[in-house]
Amino acid sequence: MKSYDLYSAREISLDVARDQIEESLGIALEERNSIYQGGVYYRLRNSYSGNVVLKNNLDPFDGEAAEHEFPN
Repeated sequence: MKSYDLYSAREISLDVARDQIEESLGIALEERNSIYQGGVYYRLRNSYSGNVVLKNNLDPFDGEAAEHEFPN
C-alpha cells in the first residue's frame, strides 16, 4: 500500500531546502527539470526509500498552488 507524506518549508529557497534535507538525511537528491513539476525540482528514487520529490508548490499551468490545502 502506498503512503504519502507532505512537508513544507516557508521562506527558504528550494536550493537551501535541498541542502538541509541532504545533510540531515545523508542522501543526495538529483536535480531534474520538468514543466509538469513546475521547472527545476529534486528527486531521490530508490527501492528502499521510495520516491522523494522536492519542488515548489506552484502549478505551472495556472500559477496557483499545486497543493491547494497548503497554499503557503
